[in-house]
Amino acid sequence: MAIHEAPRMEVPKPHTFSGKRDAKELDNFLWYMERYFEAITLIDETIKVRTLTLYLTDNATLWWRRSKENMKRLKHTGSICEYVKEFSTLMLKIPNMSKEELLFKFIDNLQSWTKQELRRCGVQDLATVMAVAESLVEYKRGDSSKPKSQSKGNHAKSGEDKGSRGYTPKK
Repeated sequence: MAIHEAPRMEVPKPHTFSGKRDAKELDNFLWYMERYFEAITLIDETIKVRTLTLYLTDNATLWWRRSKENMKRLKHTGSICEYVKEFSTLMLKIPNMSKEELLFKFIDNLQSWTKQELRRCGVQDLATVMAVAESLVEYKRGDSSKPKSQSKGNHAKSGEDKGSRGYTPKK
């Protein structure tokens, strides 16, 4: 008894997307890419994203490359809230990064004091790390708004508190 294989269907390649700001064109591009992935039985999301980027041209390619570069250059230099916001925006633009990569990237680019606090808290997942990092800022803000201790008798003529930490008398 002979086994007959179904004839292979030739799957047409999808059209490219140039990044034109046209909702209909973008929607059609994404729809055709999904049909293409179904036809070639591609299920892995990471490979889908990598394949899709092969069909980006012009502004769309530039957008993709810049998003990847911006993620590489992102550093926590200002407020933690700004860093979390920028990281979140870039994270959404680069959907093929694994959870582990994102977690490493987020923590690795933080200022050292923030890294230490997160290690001390023992958080392990990205969502929790981001939430705890933002709460550290709130704690620091709340802490710095507290009035300084009112210790009596320790004030120099200049009004400085000799009893507070970090005071070094001038010679």
